[in-house]
Amino acid sequence: MAGKYFKSDLTWLDKLMPQGISIPSSNLISGPAGAGKPLVGAMFSDAWLKKGGTLIHLLINFKQDYAENLLKHFSPGLTGYEERIVFIEFDPQMDSVEKTGENTIKANLLKPEHFDAALRIALRLLPQTELGALMYGSALNMLLFSATYGQVMHQKILQLLRSEQNSLFTISNNVTEEQTEEWENAADNVFYTHGTGIMHLAFKIVKMKETSFSNEEVEVPLSEDELYSIRTEAEQARMNLIPIIRRI
Repeated sequence: MAGKYFKSDLTWLDKLMPQGISIPSSNLISGPAGAGKPLVGAMFSDAWLKKGGTLIHLLINFKQDYAENLLKHFSPGLTGYEERIVFIEFDPQMDSVEKTGENTIKANLLKPEHFDAALRIALRLLPQTELGALMYGSALNMLLFSATYGQVMHQKILQLLRSEQNSLFTISNNVTEEQTEEWENAADNVFYTHGTGIMHLAFKIVKMKETSFSNEEVEVPLSEDELYSIRTEAEQARMNLIPIIRRI
């Protein structure tokens, strides 16, 4: 790949950053809950895979089948990606790290040692490619609700954002606001999303590392059905998981 930049080939995104994203870099999509951030994350992840990269998908608030369906939605007839994706499922009630399939791992991601172990296993399972691995996870704020591990995981995410690992995380900026601000300051590239009207999603670049960009706000080309689906799934996950996490 020429240079050290990644271009998504998403027309609406590339016009805001003609040179692309400097790699390696940490990327943060920040916005209010229910604003459709995981859809943007899925579009970016799909673009990364299409360019030959590999993906470590942290399943914080979605099940694997739903995450796979999101990727297939943006690449109908998707084949050949399976060997380049590892899914890490979050189970706050287990006390181990388990390889549960050829490309699946289950772990209690609240515990830093389990988080690190799951990432090491994932990297070993993925093939080596020129573009390398992208670590992707949505709703990272949910890990902060733990009374025992919340602050430790805050520091863990800060460490990842400052590392040389390519990463893409989505966070809700209307919860855990102090920690969210620290994450935004630590990330190389920060993007904001918010709803406009009924079932519309706006996107804006706030900062980027080593590349020029436009701070124009654009509408993400997503349908009302797509936005409604992600909002419903995310809300259900919050209702189910947050009470459990708060007790740990």
